[in-house]
Amino acid sequence: MYVYKKLKQANMDSPLVKAAMCCCQCLLCCVERCMKFINKNAYIQTAVFGYSFCKAAREAFFLILRNAARMFAMGVVSELAIIFCKMFVVLGIGISGFFACQLLYGDYIFSPLGIAIFISIIAWFIADMFLGVFGIAITTIMQCFVADEEMYPQGSYYVPDELDSFLKQIESKQ
Repeated sequence: MYVYKKLKQANMDSPLVKAAMCCCQCLLCCVERCMKFINKNAYIQTAVFGYSFCKAAREAFFLILRNAARMFAMGVVSELAIIFCKMFVVLGIGISGFFACQLLYGDYIFSPLGIAIFISIIAWFIADMFLGVFGIAITTIMQCFVADEEMYPQGSYYVPDELDSFLKQIESKQ
């Protein structure tokens, strides 16, 4: 952005410069997302196994790469679940806030709808923070499960018998 502002100040605002700066911004956005992904998974590996950050990043990358389909499916399902949970929380808080304002302060306020929308916006941010932690927990549990499965292919001490039998049933059907 600094370079783009300097080029704009120098009246070098051609379509070619705009296209090049747009490509640079897109590339930097992709790099930033990759770094966030690597950081999150490296921190999980560091917390679980106690590796140094660089080794944890490498281990997490290859663990996810070896189990890409499972991790992708889990990621999609968990993101959908988190979005639905956010919507449920926001709608529940917004509707209950609307009726509470209408019931308790209906004579004193002009529009309970405006207050309910404001309450819903605050509820969205709070739900986003709490469910962000929940998303990290889901990712951590999945990485622990996959790592446990790779370390103990004959059956782990840590996997409950019910889950182990359920997974064997699913594998036999495939």
